Amino acid sequence: SEVGVAALKWIPLGGLYVAGGLAPKNLHLLRGANSPFMRAFYDKGRVSTLLKSVPLYVVLAEDIGQRGAHLVAFRLLQNLAKEPTTEDAQVAPNRRASQFGMNLGRVSDGAARPIELPKPAEPP
Repeated sequence: SEVGVAALKWIPLGGLYVAGGLAPKNLHLLRGANSPFMRAFYDKGRVSTLLKSVPLYVVLAEDIGQRGAHLVAFRLLQNLAKEPTTEDAQVAPNRRASQFGMNLGRVSDGAARPIELPKPAEPP
């Protein structure tokens, strides 16, 4: 299952939440250690034992995406209603702001350089 692949990618030891409209409607397919979903979740070969340490949760609210979008819109409206101050109006020259007003960190000031990895030796 793709949920098992996501768990291996992120290794969420605090838990992985399965959400969306289909999860609550198909609980009978998700529940039980021998369910098709759980068999596919754990069927990852030699790394299956790692998945046993990842708790799996099903979100029963079918409109969780809409709730999240509502929360973001509400926060954006709150920020628009707030009077801009001098600090809000300016962003430091080596930083940039997202459309949500979040500071995204350094763009590049020349101090951070990528590390060049050694190239493999060419065969003789």
